[in-house]
Amino acid sequence: MPEMQLRVLRNCNEGYEVMSNNAQKRTFLVLGMALLALAPEMASANVLDNFGTAMLNILNNNFLRAVATIAVIGAGIMALSGRIQWMAFISVLLAVVVIFGAAGIVDYIRTNAAVSALPVPAAFAHVV
Repeated sequence: MPEMQLRVLRNCNEGYEVMSNNAQKRTFLVLGMALLALAPEMASANVLDNFGTAMLNILNNNFLRAVATIAVIGAGIMALSGRIQWMAFISVLLAVVVIFGAAGIVDYIRTNAAVSALPVPAAFAHVV
């Protein structure tokens, strides 16, 4: 009896073909390109700029700063009392630094990159 069930299942699966991974990737790529072609305002820089500004405003509000302060205090107390490992406390601390200091880190890199750029040679000064 079990052999008969296996044979029936094998026969049921014969008619189905599974789409390969590459075919799935190509399908999603084509659908994504079609979506962008039909809605070009989604690809504009203004939308992305507004989204970035909204995210910065969300991350820099006072409520989230208070929550982050409480998280650092709580994790510090738990690390001191031995309830969590010190690496977990350092991870919480680094996450807060990266999340709330991201804009400052990017501004620091941007200003230093502009200052440390090589000077334009005198031969090309008229181009700039």
